[in-house]
Amino acid sequence: MIIMAEIYLEEDLIVDPQKFSVGIFDSKMRCRAIGKWEKDFWYFTVRGNIDGEELTCRIFDKTTKQEFLTTQSFIYQEDSVLGNFSAPTEIRFEHEIPEASSTLLLNQNVPNPFNPNTQISYNLPQDGKVKLIIYNVKGQSIAELVNEYQKSGMHTVQWDAAEHSSGIYFYDLQFGNESLVKKCLMLK
Repeated sequence: MIIMAEIYLEEDLIVDPQKFSVGIFDSKMRCRAIGKWEKDFWYFTVRGNIDGEELTCRIFDKTTKQEFLTTQSFIYQEDSVLGNFSAPTEIRFEHEIPEASSTLLLNQNVPNPFNPNTQISYNLPQDGKVKLIIYNVKGQSIAELVNEYQKSGMHTVQWDAAEHSSGIYFYDLQFGNESLVKKCLMLK
């Protein structure tokens, strides 16, 4: 599925890919596409979904570290196109930050695959000590991105993996007695 869109945060057209990341997510909050700015619109190639699955869009402001979720949704249809270069679809966001979830969440890194930088976001249900550790396929810890006390809510961390080789890596979020793990792929 292809989506060509104009993205608005309140009334402002979002055109700066250096300041904003825009992604399309499925119902399990797995990232299915990262937007690419094409001078007049955001372009998304959405992959890996089931026909009829509901998709939503999120914006991450790299400057303020805020994340915004649209109330709009799309239905995935393989080989379909939503919007076009002369009439892109509009996706609108409000200035409100989504309410923090009452559960621990670990989102799929964005982009994935990546080279060499990626962002990992997670939600903490309450204040507490958190660790975010990167492991290679041998189970060896190769980077500790977070090891500190943090407030509840959404957090996003950047991982610069330039010193590591292409391959599969795992990132492990540890909070209290819970641990969530996801897989990511770096392609150089």
